[in-house]
Amino acid sequence: LDGKKIGCLDSDDGGYINSLKILPDGSNLYKVTDLNNGWLFVSGGDKHKPGGDFGIESKKTFFWDKAKKKFINGPDMTCQRDYFEVTPLPDNKWFISGGMPMVVKRTKTEEFAISPMVVDILDLKTKTITQGGSLLVDRVSHSVLPLDKKRVLIAGGQTFNGKTPNGMESKSIELYNLDTHTSKEIGELCRARKAGTLLRLNDKEVLVVDGYNSDSEEDDHNLPPEIIKLPN
Repeated sequence: LDGKKIGCLDSDDGGYINSLKILPDGSNLYKVTDLNNGWLFVSGGDKHKPGGDFGIESKKTFFWDKAKKKFINGPDMTCQRDYFEVTPLPDNKWFISGGMPMVVKRTKTEEFAISPMVVDILDLKTKTITQGGSLLVDRVSHSVLPLDKKRVLIAGGQTFNGKTPNGMESKSIELYNLDTHTSKEIGELCRARKAGTLLRLNDKEVLVVDGYNSDSEEDDHNLPPEIIKLPN
């Protein structure tokens, strides 16, 4: 980030995941997103305790000034997140959703977890984060596509739902309303998938390509494309 090898960044759909060095708050595995204004948005991550196997997700954020090569403290997210999605919206805002789950229940043999379902909105004009509504399904590695100034399409991903210790791929499709901060289910994918790509075809259709699920991992992660029909 600063020419001194603070971290090694791996590109992932326009964002970046860091897995080597730590942030000023002690986090690694944080998300780095290019805001296309000379800054990077560095957020979330995982803070490992010394000698511990599992870390604690972070809700801290920072802005990295490319020109001045320094960190600027950013607003906290409203919940702790790791491996989440940061998606550009109109009007200089960003949609923050999903993330790696935190343990919510333990038994003698298993741990059950759920990903953050609340949505955060980053406003670059005010440099603030405000809490939006909640997704209907907890998700990691989901697909997000803003359709216009009012609607955001969310599909697939891996869900833990507090019942499956290792998670499972989801077929769920929901439409989030940025005006009312509410979400509604609009159908299901033909094949459950995570890490898919959404491509807008026209006002009525979105193409879903790529992605994979547990059944497809032995077959080069290939899944057939499909089309999501958008509601009127």
